[in-house]
Parts: sequence; structure tokens; C-alpha cells
Amino acid sequence: MNQCEAATESHAAILYTGLYLVALGTSGVKAALPALGADQFDDKDPKEASKLSSFFNWFLFSLTSGAILGVTFINWISTNKGWDWSFTVSTLAVLFSIVSICMGKSLYRNNTPKGSPLIRILQVFVAAFTNRKLQIPENEDEMHEIQEKEKGDNYEILKRTDQF
Repeated sequence: MNQCEAATESHAAILYTGLYLVALGTSGVKAALPALGADQFDDKDPKEASKLSSFFNWFLFSLTSGAILGVTFINWISTNKGWDWSFTVSTLAVLFSIVSICMGKSLYRNNTPKGSPLIRILQVFVAAFTNRKLQIPENEDEMHEIQEKEKGDNYEILKRTDQF
């Protein structure tokens, strides 16, 4: 039986660096793709709002199916053809996906955020701190709403619940 050699510190460092880079790269993609897909639908339009849930169903189905088929196919290639072939196929698949996204970029709806996200986060913390001892009225009519609502800006206001 063959003896397995222990990994050197430099080999372990390369391995862990690669794993962390893969985790960093996939976390960005997994966070951005659902948001990019959701931006393609207008939730105020009833037809598009119904298609949004269908999009997420198909998105997750495709993601899972692609992972299963990809791992199975790449594993078969590396076992039967060699590691060089499996890395080549993986690289070509990534290049194909990048080209596909770049070609379709002009067709995407791109909702640009307005204002600074840091200011909005800071506003939440300031409001939470100043309202920490505020008593909530029993009657919903006594609740204060956003003033800009009367100006016709598109603000979505969540309904009050006693859940929490």
C-alpha cells in the first residue's frame, strides 16, 4: 500500500489560499446573481410580479442541476482523461459564461441606487437609537408614516404586525 506524504507548510498555505479565494469568488457571484435577476422584473406590474417567483424557482433549479451535472461530468473527465482536461473544460465553461453575460448586458435592466448606502445605514442606526424607548401606539392611525408618501414618490410601506 502506498504511503501518503505529509503536506509541507507551503503546500498547505497554497491549498488554503486557493480555498479562500474560491469561497470569496463564489460568495460574490451567489449574492449578485439573484439580485440581478430580480431587477429584471417590475414588482408593481402584476404580470411581471408573478414571473418573479417563477424566475427564482428556475434559477435555483438550474443552479442545483448545473452543480450536480458539472461535478459529475468534471469528475468523469478527470478520472478518464486527466486533470488537465478537467481544468480546461472548467476554464472554457467560465469563459463561455462571461461572454454570455457580456453579450446580454445591454438587454438587462439596471436599477442604479440613489444616494450613499453608508448614509442610509447610519440613518437606521440613528433612528433606532433615538427611538429605543418610544412607546408604540395601539391605534394604527396614530402611527407616523413617511412624509414623502404624499408627494407621490414610490415608497413601499410594510404593514404593521404584532409578530415580533
